[in-house]
Amino acid sequence: MDDLRGTATERLTQLSGGFADEADADWLARQLTDALQAWQDDEDKLHVLQEKHVDY
Repeated sequence: MDDLRGTATERLTQLSGGFADEADADWLARQLTDALQAWQDDEDKLHVLQEKHVDY
């Protein structure tokens, strides 16, 4: 089975789409880990951007 592509939200949506039942545990764990890591990376980037924001 091919790895999922797209944003973290898109990957998690694909996983909940029903075909995950056919996947083996290693594939499913890898997909979930990749999606959650992408989400964390996005949150880290957002945090950096928020730190650069200056309130006047």
